[in-house]
Amino acid sequence: MTDFILNIMDLFKGLFRLLKVDYEKFRILLWAKLTDDNRQEKSIVQRKSKKQMSNSLVWVAVVYAFMGIFAGIMLLGIQSLFVSMVLVFAIIMVMTAVALISDFTSVLLDTTDNAILLPRPLDSRTLVVARLAHIVIYIMLITLSLSAASIVIGTIKFGPVFTLVFFLCLILSVLFVVFVANVFYLLLMKISSGEVFRDIILYFQIFMAAFAMGSYQLLPRMIEFDTLKNFSFPIQWWTYFVPPAWMAAPIDAAVTGDLSSPKLVLSLLGLIVPVVSVVVVIRFLAPGFNRAISQMDTVGSSGKMDQEKGGKRWNLSEFFSRLVTFNP
Repeated sequence: MTDFILNIMDLFKGLFRLLKVDYEKFRILLWAKLTDDNRQEKSIVQRKSKKQMSNSLVWVAVVYAFMGIFAGIMLLGIQSLFVSMVLVFAIIMVMTAVALISDFTSVLLDTTDNAILLPRPLDSRTLVVARLAHIVIYIMLITLSLSAASIVIGTIKFGPVFTLVFFLCLILSVLFVVFVANVFYLLLMKISSGEVFRDIILYFQIFMAAFAMGSYQLLPRMIEFDTLKNFSFPIQWWTYFVPPAWMAAPIDAAVTGDLSSPKLVLSLLGLIVPVVSVVVVIRFLAPGFNRAISQMDTVGSSGKMDQEKGGKRWNLSEFFSRLVTFNP
């Protein structure tokens, strides 16, 4: 499996080199990460014994595939292909973003290998791109699992053209989600310290878990499926700011032959924005990403040292605690 993934990466080595990535070192790093993943147990799925779940990624794929059945049913129940694909991609992109932030934050923000790798002749851009590629591979597995039912139903109903365009839109949607997640992380790093940043991520994970569980309970009761079956989605000015509509438009245009100007504009947005996002991440965000993580860790450790030494970095709770208590 590792060799298959690396062979696919070799097809795009010219693009990586164009973006100033040292492809040979990038390939070695990615091979090491994938090989290490195959040798150790994953923490994504909790297990009782090694024999019960020797390969947790398979079980993760099965769970997401089961959840994707509910998205695939929309292709059968909704007459408008554009409306059904907007809903399908909304589910896929939200679930992908949740999986990225909840399961792979520790991978993206892991600095344990920086002390070993960065003193070597390896630039930070190559290191971050290898880390992102490692995450994208597993995010693609989750995305394919979520969309398995939609692919099967859509291929049977609309033919192979649907499958080809759908796969392309899946790849573009994953790239866009990774870009949004990177911007989200960098903004949080700019406005918060290390401990506050980790607290915000933890609160976000709790919120998204509660939101997902609540959605499964409330949405089926709130939506009238008879109305949704004949629901139409007229393209307004705000539609151009809805990423799922970018991905749904080329599928609708390829299958139904609707080449109207709004569908073409949405299709161009779905193609151009993710590609530009990848360039922005690799050329502009990646060089400063490791620096931001290192500074965050440095600030966090220095803050702890100041508190241990009795420095003047007090907050409101510490101020009142000193008024009403004599010792820690």
